[in-house]
Amino acid sequence: MCRLLLLLLLPVTGVLAQPAAIDSSTVIDTWPKGTRLFAQPNGPFAVLIFPEDALGLHIGVIWYDVLGSVIGNDEPWGLSDRFWQDYHWSADVVNFAWSPDGHYLIVATSEIYNAGAVQALHLRTRSVRQLYPQQQDRTDQIEDMLMPRILGFDGSTVVISVEESGGKQYDVVRRSLDH
Repeated sequence: MCRLLLLLLLPVTGVLAQPAAIDSSTVIDTWPKGTRLFAQPNGPFAVLIFPEDALGLHIGVIWYDVLGSVIGNDEPWGLSDRFWQDYHWSADVVNFAWSPDGHYLIVATSEIYNAGAVQALHLRTRSVRQLYPQQQDRTDQIEDMLMPRILGFDGSTVVISVEESGGKQYDVVRRSLDH
């Protein structure tokens, strides 16, 4: 299993904190180009990647497994409604990660044809919450386009690398799915 170790410096003491192991094995890069299907390893969903050449890579979420009696009449998924796509998280996707419990899909988008954001998609409810940027991230100080990239996800915390479009790393942030 691939692990990425992030070392954090404590600004007050200057002492090196304990390395935090972040599982990057669930992170899937959308490159190289090509239409591809990625089945969720522990659930009924799949991500379909649509390459649009110069317009970036787009994705859609599919309820890929049998629905049967799993879904009731008041659910957002149905026998004739198995596909979910919304511009805010599906356009110009950099990478994505499945949560170990199967409840979430975390998606990072580029700022070239989208918002340069990281979104948490709750798969069963089709609800979306933006994890990055948030008000405290001060992205208004950046003159170049943002390229957030998911580095790892352990099911509760997402580690995001934020680069400017020229490749210069701007920040590494952690976002919790718990409010």
